[in-house]
Amino acid sequence: MEKTRKVRDSNMELLRIVAMLLVLIYHTNFLSFGEPTITEAKSFPLTVLLRDLLNACAVICVNLFVFISGWYGIKPKIKRFSEFLFQVFFIIAVTLVAFSIFSDHHFDRHDLQAIFLMTDEMWFVKAYIVLYLFAPALNAFVEKASQKELLITLIIFYVFQTIYGWGFVVVKWINDGYSPICFFGLYLLASYIRKYKNRFTSMPAKYDLLTFIVLAVINATIAYLTIYKGFKAYMWLNSYASPLVILETIYLALFFSKLSFRNKFINWVASSCFAVYLVHCSRNVLGTYCDAITSMHDQNTVVLFLIYTTAFVLTVFAVSILLDKFRLFVWKQVMKLLHI
Repeated sequence: MEKTRKVRDSNMELLRIVAMLLVLIYHTNFLSFGEPTITEAKSFPLTVLLRDLLNACAVICVNLFVFISGWYGIKPKIKRFSEFLFQVFFIIAVTLVAFSIFSDHHFDRHDLQAIFLMTDEMWFVKAYIVLYLFAPALNAFVEKASQKELLITLIIFYVFQTIYGWGFVVVKWINDGYSPICFFGLYLLASYIRKYKNRFTSMPAKYDLLTFIVLAVINATIAYLTIYKGFKAYMWLNSYASPLVILETIYLALFFSKLSFRNKFINWVASSCFAVYLVHCSRNVLGTYCDAITSMHDQNTVVLFLIYTTAFVLTVFAVSILLDKFRLFVWKQVMKLLHI
């Protein structure tokens, strides 16, 4: 009897794709143009407010990736971890070599160090590796702890993070959410929400989406007002450790978790979407990416800028996916040679 190959549900796979597109949008909007100024907020209020809203939606990108990992649970295996490292090294290496060929940059020892994560770039990869290594302990805690114990742990963690790592920022190692310890919290939070349902997480999907939109509008409105009034709170509001950002993450994830459909193309794309981060965040490449965005803005009307930018972002996304499919082919050949 022929075995039927199981096709993964595509709802959370689509969320992976959305999360990666949000990374590109966040870097396109905020990293390329920076924080809006007081003058811009007063002269072009609608434009700045729309930028703030786009940023409020996109800033959850990193939290979403970690949340998805906690939702399914990371099950560490040597072969899977080896493939992850191969993906990182291969994609970064190909990207940097290609960048050197098609630009006036000469491949140097810093590029070689970057391939093996020995520079200050690719912070997410390093933090995620720590999460991956600690996943068995986190999984064991989720499995063996009672609902009350897990809930109390989460409450204590987020009270601590909110007060000391976001409100007053006196615990530097939380680093606005750029830290493995914050990933641990998100991982446990996702595991808890999936395992234990309550009235705040069991609403119909449309209310989850509405809640996400309301939270994003609140975040954007506060951000705009702080700029307008001259307060230096923009990055504070858009911290990965911000309670609003974490709540946005939860409700967008809940919305996708309640959808039910299967699509092989979505699964095919999602399996390689991490390559998009690796390509456009590689050393030298991210700066060029942002320069390209600002150049398109300076040389075109608003309508043309939006068209060209959308095409550019989607091209970067598509090329990265195709590059990773080539990486998968190479990985399979390596495994055959090693008889694994």
